[in-house]
Amino acid sequence: RVFEQYEEADTLVKQALEKSPGLPYVLRYAAKFYRCAGNIEKALKLLDKALKMTPKSAFLYHQKDYAHICSINGEYREADKIYSELLELENTCPENKQEIRFQVGLFEQNYKHFKSNAIKYFLEGFKIKHDSNSRNKCRTHLEKIAENSQDIVAFCIRGIIHMLDGEECFEKVLEIELGNAE
Repeated sequence: RVFEQYEEADTLVKQALEKSPGLPYVLRYAAKFYRCAGNIEKALKLLDKALKMTPKSAFLYHQKDYAHICSINGEYREADKIYSELLELENTCPENKQEIRFQVGLFEQNYKHFKSNAIKYFLEGFKIKHDSNSRNKCRTHLEKIAENSQDIVAFCIRGIIHMLDGEECFEKVLEIELGNAE
């Protein structure tokens, strides 16, 4: 039964692609279908085509997913390229900027294993003063990193979080650290 449903869905997706090969949203939804079906290569080709047609598209999440697929497949150069393009976007809402920085932070942390770069992007996302789920995720990841280490970086992360929350703890951390430097 599942195989029959897949065959039917595949036929419908192919028909949509034949009738509207130049519509980016058709390409994106077809790519989503193939990605969910496990045909990553076909999904990547369709997303490439859609991105070439609408390079300044507001569909950031599709690009984000594409970069994530590249990460999973070990295509780090391509993922880096896409994330760099996303980071350069200026005319996007604060929540999207936060989400982009969160995703780049995850990529740096989980795939490239660069904790310092991950911290940088999580901080950038958290510093954007807009209450959102993405900002909360940046904060949570920063807190986890700070929780799992006892070095100066952990203290700085905690201090910055407190500072952005408007608390005085940041100044206290600086006083402690400056006192230890002597």
